[in-house]
Amino acid sequence: MAESRARAKAQDAGRISHSRSSDPSSSSRSLHGLLSGPKRFNELRLATGMCQSSLAKTLKELEEVGIAERKVHLDRPVAVEYRLSPKGLDLFEAIRDLERWAARWVMNSGPREVTQ
Repeated sequence: MAESRARAKAQDAGRISHSRSSDPSSSSRSLHGLLSGPKRFNELRLATGMCQSSLAKTLKELEEVGIAERKVHLDRPVAVEYRLSPKGLDLFEAIRDLERWAARWVMNSGPREVTQ
């Protein structure tokens, strides 16, 4: 069961990172930008440093795979807010675990010998 959930997370991450319209770093920046809570489009654009068109494409992709949610506020002016879905929060936890693993086993491992 846990293995199938991990496989599904990896497939979602793969769909996002191998998309034609965005690169993995833009998906990553968007995820990090949304981790602190819901943000309006321009807040997220400033937080990530992404251009408007790249951010719009990336958010659309994240929404299509169920990692981000979009909420329209019908105030004047109309505002659109983005947040991580429960699926997105779960994916982000998996990414954090991988970062911890890399910090422990890869980043601090020092020089490696090549074996034949």
